[in-house]
Amino acid sequence: MEIEEVMAPVVDDMETTIRRFAGRIELWEKFLLKFKDDLTYTELQTAYELSDGPAMERAAHTMKGIAANLGLQRLSDASADMVRSVRENRPDLFEKNMEAVRREYQAVLDAIRKFAD
Repeated sequence: MEIEEVMAPVVDDMETTIRRFAGRIELWEKFLLKFKDDLTYTELQTAYELSDGPAMERAAHTMKGIAANLGLQRLSDASADMVRSVRENRPDLFEKNMEAVRREYQAVLDAIRKFAD
């Protein structure tokens, strides 16, 4: 199965994403495979569980950037919402935003695992 086919459910703009990697699908694939081992989500989850606002902001901001660079816009957007809720001191939105990040992150991992396995 081709990586574009597997990642299509979580990548909204495949063409732009591939261009970001100079048209080199194999380079994008390399970074996607590394993404599943990245600890940023774990850091965000831990910060959320500890109600550590600064750590949540850092981890969510990092996740936002990583996801955007990989073409995972929905995960990037969910992470941006988490950053915004921390910066605006809106703990009433943390649970909702964390759930959105969790859902999008899991969808990305599921897609990557389909390709990697």
